[in-house]
Amino acid sequence: MKFKEVGFWCEFPNKINWNSTKKILKKYKINPKIFIAVKTKKEFLDYKKKIKLNLIPWVLLPKTHGYFFSGFSKKADISHLEQFKNMKIFIDIEPPLPRIPLITFPLFYLWLFLHKAKNYPFLKKEIAKLSGRTKILVSEFPFPHTIFRKLGIYINPKEQRYNHNVIKVLGAYTTMFPFMKILFRPFIYHEVRRKIEEDSNTCLAVGLMGPGIAGIEGSYKNEK
Repeated sequence: MKFKEVGFWCEFPNKINWNSTKKILKKYKINPKIFIAVKTKKEFLDYKKKIKLNLIPWVLLPKTHGYFFSGFSKKADISHLEQFKNMKIFIDIEPPLPRIPLITFPLFYLWLFLHKAKNYPFLKKEIAKLSGRTKILVSEFPFPHTIFRKLGIYINPKEQRYNHNVIKVLGAYTTMFPFMKILFRPFIYHEVRRKIEEDSNTCLAVGLMGPGIAGIEGSYKNEK
């Protein structure tokens, strides 16, 4: 499998030594796209002015609002995307991040399955509006589409409404389930292959290099 270009996702940009990052990129003569986590357009423009690298907004919500975009997000939060009009952005579409103890996460996701993601149509409408003039990247994971539709997080780039401007970023994170590595990896590889065959424009995200916002995500022991 060959890749046309490489990018990096940076969830905590305020914790990065950007001067050291620039030196490393210069040493290896690469200029990757860096998807930088932001909540507002102003925040992104401030980073862009200060860092001066090839940055793209990775748009998220405050933790108190679920952090990720989904059909369970409030319409006001989904409309928050409109400030990025005419900008190439990455929208993290996942179930909302629960503000509950880790041990109760399974019950929370069961609750989501038993309830309707009432703002799912509105989310798709907003993404279609944004994709009218520029490329929009959206997240997805290597699981059946039926699950994502139920959770209000499935976007089909082939739908006419998206003007061929929506690109899926498939998160094939083999570090996420270290205790199920032997069983889970073959499943990931199978689903990744199937989804790329469905849409050859699909991008592939691998990882993780460090824990995410939940603090429990597995990561590579050796990043090399």
